[in-house]
Amino acid sequence: MTLRIAEIFRSLQGEAASAGWPTIFVRLTGCNLRCSYCDTAWAWDEGESIDIDSVRARIRSLGPTRHVCLTGGEPLLQREAVLSLAEALITDGHAVSMETNGSFPVSGLPDKLVAVIDIKTPASGMSGIMNFENVRLARRHHDLFKFVIAAQDDCAWALDFVSRHHLARRYEVFFSPAAPAVSPDWLAEAILASGLEIRLNLQLHKILWPADPRGR
Repeated sequence: MTLRIAEIFRSLQGEAASAGWPTIFVRLTGCNLRCSYCDTAWAWDEGESIDIDSVRARIRSLGPTRHVCLTGGEPLLQREAVLSLAEALITDGHAVSMETNGSFPVSGLPDKLVAVIDIKTPASGMSGIMNFENVRLARRHHDLFKFVIAAQDDCAWALDFVSRHHLARRYEVFFSPAAPAVSPDWLAEAILASGLEIRLNLQLHKILWPADPRGR
């Protein structure tokens, strides 16, 4: 079984619950969305076909690393193969997460795979394509939800969404500012004022390596 892969690299995780950990990233080629703030558009088309055992070999060659993140693009465009890879990596002893854009259902995932699920806000231009069933399908106190706040109006929309669906009671929820439209300090104040249990997500990799979009 093969996957179309744009890159495999080792860096620090910049987002969500495992931010800061040394992590090996497997970036899958292809995405069905076209978000206004996308920073990996090159991965929509670029990549090579690699079989699962070769992916595992490449991961081993990067040195002992517990965390592996399957990202994109959109991993669930290659659902069968990417979930088979996740199972293999879990068997190999890795802590595996998968970043998904929220347009595909997150049902039937391997038990130990952590799904980091986007909810696209209006400024992304893609909020109408979300699979909102994921609010029900995600596993409580296991999977995570992420909102990219790309305009101040997005924040009110996202806070209302979190409140209506009681997301913060059941999952970890992250808000990430899309610079320069939304500043981190403004978003921090909005989170504090909301009274909701939401974590500010500053994308550590972009702070450390702002000029290096690939391999970081």
